[in-house]
Amino acid sequence: MLSSKRQSLLVLLVLLFVFLLGLFIGHLTFSPISRFVQKQRLEKQAQQFKAERINTFLNKPVPSIASTTSNGESWHLSNQQGNIVVLHFWSSSCPACHEQISAVKDLYNDHSAEEEFSMVGVCLDFNQDLINCLNEAYNLSWIQLFDLHKGAEGSLAAEFQIRSIPSIWIIDQEGIVRGMDLTVSEARTVLTNIMSQI
Repeated sequence: MLSSKRQSLLVLLVLLFVFLLGLFIGHLTFSPISRFVQKQRLEKQAQQFKAERINTFLNKPVPSIASTTSNGESWHLSNQQGNIVVLHFWSSSCPACHEQISAVKDLYNDHSAEEEFSMVGVCLDFNQDLINCLNEAYNLSWIQLFDLHKGAEGSLAAEFQIRSIPSIWIIDQEGIVRGMDLTVSEARTVLTNIMSQI
């Protein structure tokens, strides 16, 4: 027969084993459920953020921004009053941006002859030399803005609350945001609607 101390120890070990087994089984059972709940919560937060951004920007005056071009010149959005401005947020480290660049070039080429049209790239890279190399490699004809050494953490991305790229924004001649976070085909539709009202 076991002594009472050994019996107590054996009971504690059995209880500990049962407890740990319960945790393991619970993890296997509830882990997918908790991941599902967490995913649902994140999706809801993303939808709320998107709705807040739409309420903040769409059909409202564009934030006033000033920056430096890749050529080192000063650039102010307020100087574009009277133009339809397409802002293209992108980065060299974004594969989707590279995939989209030929369609963006087509969009630019289709409208660049129109006097009231202006396209501005907002490059969220840290390195001015890299931006200049990409301009040459892709033969980009439009202005490229950047926040030196700030990238996605800079004022340009913050002012527009940019969380993912590529992102195309369209500002009409009155300085009102008419489209945000657009694809190239969506941008074409918005531009057509604006141009038809001129």
